[in-house]
Amino acid sequence: MRGPDGPIRAYAERSFDQLFQRDDQDKLRAMQKRMDHLNATHPGSPARGDGAGGFARTGDAARVSARDAGSPGDAVPREFLTVLSPDNRQPFKQGSGRLELAQAIASRDNPLTARVMVNRVWLHHFGAGLVRTPSEFGARGEPPTHPELLD
Repeated sequence: MRGPDGPIRAYAERSFDQLFQRDDQDKLRAMQKRMDHLNATHPGSPARGDGAGGFARTGDAARVSARDAGSPGDAVPREFLTVLSPDNRQPFKQGSGRLELAQAIASRDNPLTARVMVNRVWLHHFGAGLVRTPSEFGARGEPPTHPELLD
């Protein structure tokens, strides 16, 4: 009765379409959609982070929290990394700044992205990269064995 071929298991494995008529399926889907909306917008619902939207308004800045996320620290402007472009950095101005960050990373003016990609392709094909530390191109990483190939 309760084994793998029993009637209870066969009933439990039926799909949504097999258990309900079409109009009942539509009603259930509409009720589920309404419940999801209420769960997301009701004043008593738990707080949610905006993972996709980020800083939606231009000018909003992230705050650095050194020890406790509940006590925000200094505001940090949304701009490209100081390490990669120490001079003439401009704050991002459009939306959340993600598109501008992606454009700065993939820019022809940023040779590091291309060098990292060449090193990873080399590592994939030959088993060892031109830089032996593929995840560390900085001061802590090893120097390239053939820098002219990276350039």
